Amino acid sequence: MNRFFPGMINTAYDFGFNLLKSSLIEDDKSPIRSGHGVECGPFSITTITLSLEHIKQIKTKLQVTVNDVITGAIIFGTRLYMQRENQDSSKASSTALVLLNTRAIGGYKSATARYIYGKLNNSSLMISNMIGPVEQMALANIPIKGLYFTVPGIPQSLQLTIVSYVEKLRIVMSVEKGFIDPNKFKSCIEYAFEAISKAALE
Repeated sequence: MNRFFPGMINTAYDFGFNLLKSSLIEDDKSPIRSGHGVECGPFSITTITLSLEHIKQIKTKLQVTVNDVITGAIIFGTRLYMQRENQDSSKASSTALVLLNTRAIGGYKSATARYIYGKLNNSSLMISNMIGPVEQMALANIPIKGLYFTVPGIPQSLQLTIVSYVEKLRIVMSVEKGFIDPNKFKSCIEYAFEAISKAALE
């Protein structure tokens, strides 16, 4: 009984904060958030391909999930990029929003869409993932070497999407052109993954 009430208070606090966050509280401007809507602006896209087997080895060693390993590398790499671009940005309020399947939510095309857009608009980056085919596909008998997806029309300077395909995992980074350096950002994510791998497996 003693643990029940603190749990209820924490849940109520988190729920209330999330409602405020989606409608009133915006993340600070930072090296990953320009602060103006970029739904139709130009983006640069770059990708990283990782071995799914290697990620599973890290997952097993750390006793976490594949999503934990990837999200950890993304958050660590993003923070590295922010600090390299502006040392003071480590004090900035930055929120990562992980998109889930929302089609099952009733009224998706109205209230839910506005709520999700509000959260996207007020946060710094979006992460979404999808499990892809485990066997190689072909189109007109031509083998497909890889695939990826992005989420168009979101109001953020940075979005990361992840898809697995035939024992490979591809991270796609869509960045606001002229604001985020795609090559520097990519190198920070690669460094973060290598650092996590080294710490876990050596």
